[in-house]
Amino acid sequence: MLKKKRKLVKILSESTEQLWNSEQLAGLLHTSQRTVLRYIKELKEEEEKGGFQLCSQKGKGYIFEIVDRERLRQYLAENEEVKQILLKILLEKICKLDDLAEILHYSRSGMAGLIEQVTEEAEAHGLKLLGKPYVGFVVYGSEIHIRNYLYELIKEIDIDQTEALLQFPAKQIETVRGFVENGLKKKGVEKDLGREEFFLKYLGIQLCRMRLDETICIGFFANMGNEGHFQDDLGVAEELLKLCGIDRQAVANYETERIYLALIYRQAFWQNGIVDKIDERDLGFYQKLVETALIRIRNDYHMDLLEDETLVNGLILHVASSYRKYLLGMEEENYFHNNILETYPTAYYFAMELGEEISNHIGLPLSKYEISFLGMHFASFLERNLQSHSWKAAIVCMSGFGTAQLLQSRLKNLYGDLEITGLYSLDDGNFSWQNADLLITTVPLTEEEAAGKAWVQVSPLLTLEEQISLENMFKHLGRRSRWQEDGVPKYFRYLNGKMKKQDILEQLCNSYVEMGQISKEEKAGILERESLVSTEIVDGVAMPHGLIQKASFLTFVLLEHPVMWGRTRVRLVILGCFHRGDERMKQELEHIFQMLLNEERKEELLDCKTISQLEEKISEYYKK
Repeated sequence: MLKKKRKLVKILSESTEQLWNSEQLAGLLHTSQRTVLRYIKELKEEEEKGGFQLCSQKGKGYIFEIVDRERLRQYLAENEEVKQILLKILLEKICKLDDLAEILHYSRSGMAGLIEQVTEEAEAHGLKLLGKPYVGFVVYGSEIHIRNYLYELIKEIDIDQTEALLQFPAKQIETVRGFVENGLKKKGVEKDLGREEFFLKYLGIQLCRMRLDETICIGFFANMGNEGHFQDDLGVAEELLKLCGIDRQAVANYETERIYLALIYRQAFWQNGIVDKIDERDLGFYQKLVETALIRIRNDYHMDLLEDETLVNGLILHVASSYRKYLLGMEEENYFHNNILETYPTAYYFAMELGEEISNHIGLPLSKYEISFLGMHFASFLERNLQSHSWKAAIVCMSGFGTAQLLQSRLKNLYGDLEITGLYSLDDGNFSWQNADLLITTVPLTEEEAAGKAWVQVSPLLTLEEQISLENMFKHLGRRSRWQEDGVPKYFRYLNGKMKKQDILEQLCNSYVEMGQISKEEKAGILERESLVSTEIVDGVAMPHGLIQKASFLTFVLLEHPVMWGRTRVRLVILGCFHRGDERMKQELEHIFQMLLNEERKEELLDCKTISQLEEKISEYYKK
C-alpha cells in the first residue's frame, strides 16, 4: 500500500463520525484532489479485505465505517510487513526466506503471498525482486532509485530509530551536525531542522549501501564535477565522508559517491539560495541539450520551435536549475499534469522528446511529473501562438439581419482580432462560407448547413456563458478532426495471461514487424524510449509510442491482467506508431487525452471485458 494511501486509511479510521470531502483530504495528504479520488476508488475495491466500508454522501463527502477491526488491523499491518521485508533485503548483504519467516512468524508457505506483494511494491518503484536459490533475495535496479526508495521507507521514522536501522552511530551523527552547522553559518545560511533530517537520513543510507559494496556507477554524474561553483560542495562532501570513516582507496566509485553526496547536500541546504544561480559558463551544455531535442522535434513533427527565444531560453533555464534533481532521480508531483494533457497534448509529447534527451545524459528515466513540468513551457509557446492567431468567422441567422448585426457589434467590441467574413441567412440557402474558420450562429445547424465547419450557437446578446463557449471553440479550433474519414487507422487487441511490460511491448512490436508495418530499428526505438521516459498517461492507461516511416496507426490493447507500468497499474495500453510529420498525430492525441481525462469514460474503458466492448466504447466516443 502506498504511504499516502495508508495515511488516508488511518485518517478515516480514526474519525469514523466525520464526513470528509476530497479537498480536505488532499490538504491533509499534501496531494491533489484527483489523487485522493483515485485512492478512494482503490479503497472501495478493498473494503471486504480491509474490514471497512467507505460510504459517500452526495455533496457532503465520505464517511468511514469499521466492519471488522481485526481485518482492518491486518490490512494496515500488511503494509508494515512488506516494508519490513524490503528494509531487511536492502540493508543487509544476504536475506533468506527462512530468516524473513522467522522474524515475521510466518510459515514458508505463508510467506508466498507476502513475497508477491513485496515484488509488486518493488516494481512500482522501478525495482526488481529476485530470489536466488541457496542465497536469498536481492533487489535489482538503479542504485539511485534504491536509495530514494529507502528514504521513503524511513522518512517517517524518528532519527533515533534511524541510527539503529542504518548502523549510523549517534556520535557520528552529532559530528556531522556540527560540521554542517558551522559551514552554513559561514555562508550566512540558517539551518532548517527538517532539511537537516532529510540530509542525515540520505547520508546514513549512502554509508549503509557503501558498506554492502553497492555503489553508484560512474557515468550518472557527467558534466557535474567540473562546475566551478560546485567545487565548495565537493569539498564539504569529502570532509563528511572522512568524518564518517570512509577511506577513499577502499571504496569502489569513490569519486562518483563524493559527487552524489555533494548533490544531496546542495538539495538539502541550498534550495533557492544564492549559490543556486546558474554559472553562465555551464549554460552551453544545457543549451546544446535543449537545442538537440528541438531539432529532433523539427525533423520528426515538422514544427520549428528554435525561433521562439522565450521558449528556448525558458527551457534552458528550467533544465539547468533542475538538472541536479534529475541526477538524483527525485521528483515533485505536478498538480497541473492532467491540465497539460487535456489542453495541450502535443506539448506533453514535445516535452517527452526533451525528456528523452535528458535521460540519455543522466542515465535515469524522467517521471511523468517532471516531463509535464517541461510541458508547461511548450504549452506556453502554443498558447502564445494561439492568441496571436486572427480567426475568421461567418455569422449565421435564420432570417433578416437585425439579430446578426447586433451579434456582430458585440463580437467586435469583445474580440477586436476576430474577422467577420459575412452575415448569412439560412432562409437564403446560402452556405458558401468557405473562407471562414468557424460559424457563429443564432440557430442550430445541420451537418449539411455547417458544410464541415466548426460552429457554436449563441444569442445576439452573447452572454458570459456563451463567451466561454466561444473562447473554448477558439482554443480547440484547428485541432478538430473527422475521425471516421481522416483519422489514423485503429486496431484492437486482447492479451491473455500474466505478462511483464517488456513482454507486452515485445509481442506487440514483433507482430507489426512481421506484418511489415514497422522495421526492427523502429521497434528498438519504441523499446528504448520506454526505458528513458515515462509513458503511463493516467492511472490505468499507458501510451508507448514511436515514429515510423510507413503509415500511422494506433493499437488499443486490453490486458486480461493489469501490469505495473512505471508507477501505476495499467490495464489499457495504447501503442501509437506515427509517420514522421503526420499532422493527424496532434488531433489523435487530443481525442485520446480528452477521452482518458474524463474519469467516468476512462473507467468504462477499463471495465471492458472483451475487445468488442472496448472497440464499441471507443468508436462511440469518436463518433460524438
